[in-house]
Amino acid sequence: MTDKINRRTFIKQTTAVGASAVIGGQILFDLFGNGANSAFASDIPDIVAIKGTDYYANTIKAVDMIGGMSKFVSKDAVVGLNVNAVRNTPGTNVGTGIVLAVMNMCYQAGAKKVVIFKEFPNNYWKGSNLAEEHQEQIKSLEYSGWDTKKVDLPKAKTLKEAYVISELLECDVYINMPIIKHHEGTLQTGVLKNVMGATPHQPTNRLCHEGPNYKGDFYEDIPHLTQCIADLNLIRKPNLIICDCTEFITENGPFGPGPLKKPDNLVVGIDPVATDAYCARFLGLNGPELPTVVKAAEHGLGTADLTKLNIKEIDG
Repeated sequence: MTDKINRRTFIKQTTAVGASAVIGGQILFDLFGNGANSAFASDIPDIVAIKGTDYYANTIKAVDMIGGMSKFVSKDAVVGLNVNAVRNTPGTNVGTGIVLAVMNMCYQAGAKKVVIFKEFPNNYWKGSNLAEEHQEQIKSLEYSGWDTKKVDLPKAKTLKEAYVISELLECDVYINMPIIKHHEGTLQTGVLKNVMGATPHQPTNRLCHEGPNYKGDFYEDIPHLTQCIADLNLIRKPNLIICDCTEFITENGPFGPGPLKKPDNLVVGIDPVATDAYCARFLGLNGPELPTVVKAAEHGLGTADLTKLNIKEIDG
């Protein structure tokens, strides 16, 4: 169900269906921090979508509507941000105002430190006129580096093991922050695909792109790639998802350059499958039928049936 409102509300996060990862032969605790099958009150949103051009304010408003950052971040928590912002090409990076708002909310909630999984491109912060007043937060931001750990994925269908940035496993709170944009192989880069940003090129990223019959074309085996993406998401479910759907490329993705579309939407949720399925509309795609969405749903990582969800769409 989709309900247009102009009042604030909140949601509860609850426990998720589990998948356990194995690191170095030892069973890792269940990393799914909140659930695709959570029980929600009837008037509480599963997804919040805000339209407007004040991206900083809208990010805060959307998070407030699902309970506020303190719902997810406790005092002295280490917060890991998986931000899709690695190039200077327009329409390929999460907006600076969105990142600044998230950082600020994390610190206000009592976070001990905020860590990014990938370094931002040169001049990234010049994209926001708010950067100057957030210099303290920007300077305190830490970069995880490329220390990785091997994770066994016994429930995976294709990718039975993966190397991921250690901080993805070690941080107390994991926030997935993709930009929704075109992708030549998977059609959409979003929440599920963004997990590849926490993997090194060798061997995991390469293995995802090169199927068993690889002949040299980067995207020649899309079923293999999309299954690997779904398998990677078994490692850890995000505690919070913040999707930049404000301005993005509609062709030649994921790196661009390409034609730009500007819906000025920000989408927040906790279910990676549902959030990707919802955000696909901005690219003119049928979200529940996207291969990554279908395969992640088969893993029990969330629901692709948007008709069963309480979705709030408001103007910022």
